Amino acid sequence: MRKIGLLLVLAAVLYSCKSTTKSGSASKGEDSPLLLTVADDKVSVDEFKYVYDKNNSKSGDAYSENSLKEYLDLYINFRLKVEEAEQLGYDTTREFESEFKQYEQQLAQPYLSERSVTEKLVKQAYERKKQEVRASHILIRFPDDPTPQDTLAAFKRINEIRGYVTTDGEDFSRVAGKFSQDPSAKKNFGDLGYFSALQMVYPFENAAYTTEVGAISEIVRTKFGYHILKIIDRRPARGEVRVSHIMISANEGMNPGDIKIAEKKANDIYSELAKGGDWNNLCAQFSEDSRTANKGGSLPWISTGKVSPEFEDIAFGMEKVGEISKPVRTPYGFHILKLNEKKPIESYDKQKRALKMQIERDPRSNLPKTAFIKRIKKENNFVENGKLKTLAFDEIDSTVLEAKWKHNPEFKKLTTTLFSINDRRYSVKQYFEHVEKRQELKQTGVPKMVAEKHYESFVNESLMAYEKEFLEDKYPEYRYTLKEYRYGILLFKLMDEKVWTKAIKDTTGLREYFESNKSKYNWDDRYQMTIMHAENAGILGDAIKDYKSKKYEDLKLLKSAFNKDGSLRLDAMSGKYELKDRPYFDKLTGEPGEYRTVYKDRYYYIHVEEKIPAGPKKFEETKGLLISDYQGKLEEEWIKSLRSKYTYTLNQPEFDKLVKK
Repeated sequence: MRKIGLLLVLAAVLYSCKSTTKSGSASKGEDSPLLLTVADDKVSVDEFKYVYDKNNSKSGDAYSENSLKEYLDLYINFRLKVEEAEQLGYDTTREFESEFKQYEQQLAQPYLSERSVTEKLVKQAYERKKQEVRASHILIRFPDDPTPQDTLAAFKRINEIRGYVTTDGEDFSRVAGKFSQDPSAKKNFGDLGYFSALQMVYPFENAAYTTEVGAISEIVRTKFGYHILKIIDRRPARGEVRVSHIMISANEGMNPGDIKIAEKKANDIYSELAKGGDWNNLCAQFSEDSRTANKGGSLPWISTGKVSPEFEDIAFGMEKVGEISKPVRTPYGFHILKLNEKKPIESYDKQKRALKMQIERDPRSNLPKTAFIKRIKKENNFVENGKLKTLAFDEIDSTVLEAKWKHNPEFKKLTTTLFSINDRRYSVKQYFEHVEKRQELKQTGVPKMVAEKHYESFVNESLMAYEKEFLEDKYPEYRYTLKEYRYGILLFKLMDEKVWTKAIKDTTGLREYFESNKSKYNWDDRYQMTIMHAENAGILGDAIKDYKSKKYEDLKLLKSAFNKDGSLRLDAMSGKYELKDRPYFDKLTGEPGEYRTVYKDRYYYIHVEEKIPAGPKKFEETKGLLISDYQGKLEEEWIKSLRSKYTYTLNQPEFDKLVKK
């Protein structure tokens, strides 16, 4: 098990986001005593404890003498392979350097953000997801890259409109329909329906969750413009629901006569279902949703705001699994719904990871970065020359809007320090070069504002780059993880070359190994079987009937007949199996005959045709296990040669201190 544990370190290394550099192997910032030397590579006590704990922290005998010795033996083998990879120059290839750089950037990201702010945002989103808000809004837009004049004009207008609905007491929906610049306001009068956290931009969401029901919010600025909100209602979250539907199309552009025909058709289907009609058959025959008709109408999980309110209300309003609704009209047509499953909002622990990923893709992810920049400015003595900054901005003219600006090489302050981070200085020239490189064509804009944005990005990138240089000194876990992934990239190629692919290609060696170890490879009793499984009992029954009547020449044609739309309504196979091969064989007695069972919502038919007694495997029949065993033999021989080739020494007193008596 410990061998597997160490290999799991490598598995994470080999199959996660790969990368790292030689700097990862240096012992920067380490005060820990030396434990082990492999060739010229030194391993500290802390580094060994880090990798040991990662794989043994939950073990009952962690830090026992036997556990430590076993792990040390495996770890030495691991570091010997790394040494061999470095000696062969695997760490100098362009492929390695590219992979390493990519992973190093990814690994650094969590350390270049204010993690406490991220955690607060995740917790806030979860708490908000417990409630759903219904709000109306009025929007006054401004351009994508607004000037101060643009934003001032928009602010004055929204402030004036806010007066209509607060001071003057005018009806919010009427004012929204008349003045809001949201295109949908003419139809919905500003009513957005119910929504939850992470469904609206963050400033809008904040206003929705912090304004009382019935109240008008303060003015809110988002990337779209200025908003005011009226909170109509707030209710507990309804969780998620999964339904199937039969749909008869009837969009709003159809004439009334055709809509009446569609409605009658939906009502007729509902009547058939009420009489006991088969849902799947009626769905396949009549549903006009081509994506789901042959799949029983099954839809993905639905939460608030994902579908039209009419559909949503019926879906969440059903209580019993299997319940079928009367036809409901939506903008797309008439739907008959069947309830498959409902679930409440999940616990914080279950949602935390998904919420964090959503937040990382949301503009609110800039909040942790902003807080981080503020902190590292203070920690690293950030100082800027305000007067020089103004002079530099004045040098940037309207050609920057055309992405054609070039700095004046005669500018007297080019080499003067614009800002400093600790003892590192950044000149006006470096800032100008940043502007030249990053400038983009803009339809509108003010040169000074563009200059300020470029300055801010230059400062932030400089601070981030400075901080990144010292991550290994500040965070041991970052240093060790970087090192671990560096080794993983090296070992992946080397192990493939020396063990994995070599074992597959060495047919002579495989044959010789098989002949010397035949007694290891034997079959238990096997059974010639035909197996079919389907998504429901009706489909399985039809398939069995066709199978027995030999309606189709083989199982492949049988499957094709039942899976015309590419779905997996039916699967079928035939072959020799041991009873341990499938979990759904637990009901088999081993005697020839027909068996039926249900496993994980699939309906199974198993026809056991004959029993094949236990016996030795042929070479061709044991290929997978044989290759694995042969790889083990090759690796064992290779490690012996590495232990002869390289020196390694252990600081025994420090190792003894690790043992917990």
